[in-house]
This record gives sequence, structure tokens and C-alpha cells, in this order.
Amino acid sequence: MPNVLAFLAAEDAAVTVDWVVLTAALVGTGFAMIAVISAGLNDLTNNVAEELSMIDPSDFSFPEVSNDPDPAP
Repeated sequence: MPNVLAFLAAEDAAVTVDWVVLTAALVGTGFAMIAVISAGLNDLTNNVAEELSMIDPSDFSFPEVSNDPDPAP
């Protein structure tokens, strides 16, 4: 019986259990953050793709470029 009481009173494994619990909490929090961020990122990607598909590159005109090395202000 003294061996059982000594085993129950020992606190050597408590640190390991704490690390396991804290690591699991951090991993769970990371997965939750990824789920939230990926949903918003997917919406943003779809919006950008939609906007880009409406642009016709041949309609875009570039501004005139001056070859003057010292343009007047």
C-alpha cells in the first residue's frame, strides 16, 4: 500500500501532462484560426478573380512618357 500512496503523491509526470494539454490547446487554436482565415481568404480570392475577369487589357491606355531628362515642374 505505501507504494500506491507514493505513486499517487508523486508529481513528476504533472509537468508532462501540462505540456500535453497546453500543446493540444495551441494546436486547436491554430486550426480554429486557419478555418476562420481561410474562409475570408477564399472570399477575397473570388472577389479579386471576379474583378480581374471584368477587365479588358486592350482598353487600358498607358500615360505618355516623356524622354526629357529634366522635366519642368
